Amino acid sequence: MLKNVQVCPTSSVTGLSEQLIAEIQRIDSNLLVSFTDLNVAIREDQFPLLRLPAKEALRRAIKARDTTLIVNSAYRTIAQQYLLYKQYKENRCGISLAAKSSNGIKKGGF
Repeated sequence: MLKNVQVCPTSSVTGLSEQLIAEIQRIDSNLLVSFTDLNVAIREDQFPLLRLPAKEALRRAIKARDTTLIVNSAYRTIAQQYLLYKQYKENRCGISLAAKSSNGIKKGGF
Protein backbone atom coordinates (compact mmCIF):
# COMPACT_ATOMS: atom_id res chain seq x y z
CA MET A 1 0.00 0.00 0.00
CA LEU A 2 1.15 3.54 -0.70
CA LYS A 3 0.80 4.60 2.91
CA ASN A 4 3.55 2.10 3.83
CA VAL A 5 6.12 3.34 1.27
CA GLN A 6 9.15 4.71 3.11
CA VAL A 7 11.60 5.45 0.28
CA CYS A 8 11.96 8.96 -1.09
CA PRO A 9 11.94 8.75 -4.89
CA THR A 10 8.57 8.49 -6.57
CA SER A 11 10.14 5.83 -8.77
CA SER A 12 9.04 3.40 -6.07
CA VAL A 13 5.51 3.71 -7.51
CA THR A 14 6.50 3.72 -11.21
CA GLY A 15 4.72 0.43 -11.93
CA LEU A 16 1.47 1.69 -10.41
CA SER A 17 1.87 5.04 -12.17
CA GLU A 18 2.32 3.33 -15.53
CA GLN A 19 -0.84 1.32 -14.90
CA LEU A 20 -2.77 4.50 -14.04
CA ILE A 21 -1.53 6.27 -17.19
CA ALA A 22 -2.42 3.24 -19.31
CA GLU A 23 -5.94 3.29 -17.87
CA ILE A 24 -6.30 7.02 -18.58
CA GLN A 25 -5.12 6.43 -22.16
CA ARG A 26 -7.56 3.51 -22.51
CA ILE A 27 -10.44 5.75 -21.45
CA ASP A 28 -9.37 8.64 -23.71
CA SER A 29 -6.26 8.25 -25.87
CA ASN A 30 -6.20 12.00 -26.56
CA LEU A 31 -6.37 13.18 -22.96
CA LEU A 32 -2.61 13.20 -22.38
CA VAL A 33 -0.04 13.64 -25.15
CA SER A 34 3.72 13.31 -25.10
CA PHE A 35 5.86 16.41 -25.48
CA THR A 36 9.17 14.63 -26.13
CA ASP A 37 9.05 15.80 -29.74
CA LEU A 38 9.59 19.38 -28.52
CA ASN A 39 12.99 20.91 -27.76
CA VAL A 40 13.10 19.66 -24.16
CA ALA A 41 15.57 17.95 -21.86
CA ILE A 42 13.74 15.60 -19.52
CA ARG A 43 14.85 12.79 -17.23
CA GLU A 44 13.91 9.21 -18.08
CA ASP A 45 12.02 8.82 -14.80
CA GLN A 46 9.56 11.61 -15.63
CA PHE A 47 6.30 11.22 -17.53
CA PRO A 48 6.43 13.76 -20.41
CA LEU A 49 2.67 14.16 -20.71
CA LEU A 50 0.40 17.18 -21.11
CA ARG A 51 -3.05 18.08 -22.35
CA LEU A 52 -2.86 19.07 -26.03
CA PRO A 53 -3.58 22.81 -25.48
CA ALA A 54 -0.78 22.93 -22.87
CA LYS A 55 1.59 21.21 -25.28
CA GLU A 56 0.83 23.77 -27.98
CA ALA A 57 1.45 26.62 -25.51
CA LEU A 58 4.71 24.98 -24.49
CA ARG A 59 5.69 24.64 -28.16
CA ARG A 60 5.11 28.37 -28.69
CA ALA A 61 7.06 29.32 -25.56
CA ILE A 62 10.04 27.17 -26.53
CA LYS A 63 10.00 28.61 -30.05
CA ALA A 64 9.84 32.18 -28.71
CA ARG A 65 12.86 31.62 -26.47
CA ASP A 66 14.70 29.57 -29.09
CA THR A 67 16.39 27.40 -26.47
CA THR A 68 16.03 23.95 -24.97
CA LEU A 69 13.61 23.80 -22.06
CA ILE A 70 14.98 21.87 -19.10
CA VAL A 71 12.07 20.06 -17.46
CA ASN A 72 12.43 19.78 -13.68
CA SER A 73 9.01 18.30 -13.05
CA ALA A 74 6.41 16.76 -15.33
CA TYR A 75 3.13 14.89 -15.14
CA ARG A 76 2.58 13.09 -11.85
CA THR A 77 0.04 10.41 -11.25
CA ILE A 78 -2.18 10.51 -8.21
CA ALA A 79 0.04 7.80 -6.67
CA GLN A 80 3.17 9.92 -7.09
CA GLN A 81 1.47 13.03 -5.73
CA TYR A 82 0.09 11.10 -2.75
CA LEU A 83 3.60 9.90 -1.97
CA LEU A 84 5.10 13.40 -2.25
CA TYR A 85 2.41 14.87 -0.01
CA LYS A 86 2.93 12.08 2.53
CA GLN A 87 6.67 12.80 2.57
CA TYR A 88 5.99 16.50 2.97
CA LYS A 89 3.59 15.95 5.89
CA GLU A 90 6.15 13.65 7.57
CA ASN A 91 8.91 16.23 6.99
CA ARG A 92 10.93 13.69 5.02
CA CYS A 93 12.95 13.63 1.82
CA GLY A 94 13.52 17.40 1.71
CA ILE A 95 10.02 18.11 0.40
CA SER A 96 9.33 21.70 1.45
CA LEU A 97 5.83 21.96 -0.06
CA ALA A 98 3.42 19.59 -1.80
CA ALA A 99 -0.23 19.68 -2.77
CA LYS A 100 -2.71 17.04 -1.65
CA SER A 101 -3.18 14.37 -4.28
CA SER A 102 -6.92 15.09 -4.48
CA ASN A 103 -6.46 18.76 -5.47
CA GLY A 104 -7.82 19.40 -8.94
CA ILE A 105 -9.82 16.20 -9.21
CA LYS A 106 -13.53 16.75 -9.64
CA LYS A 107 -16.23 14.26 -8.83
CA GLY A 108 -16.93 12.08 -11.81
CA GLY A 109 -13.71 12.68 -13.76
CA PHE A 110 -10.36 14.37 -14.12
